[in-house]
Amino acid sequence: MNAVFRVGQLVVVKEDPDVFPFCGEIARVSVLDVPCMDGLGMEVVSDHLGRFKGTYEQFEPVPEIKGRH
Repeated sequence: MNAVFRVGQLVVVKEDPDVFPFCGEIARVSVLDVPCMDGLGMEVVSDHLGRFKGTYEQFEPVPEIKGRH
């Protein structure tokens, strides 16, 4: 795992044929280190699809937008 995830972080589901219906979906991390079919992963919550789980490798962080406030 080369990305570090934290609860509350926005992530996007990577393009992967194994998770086709979820590709490109943006979600917020709700629980880390949950058991998945392919090992440990995380549970995320999406406005569109609700709660779902995936391995860490299936997600990537959404870049934070830095700007003036």
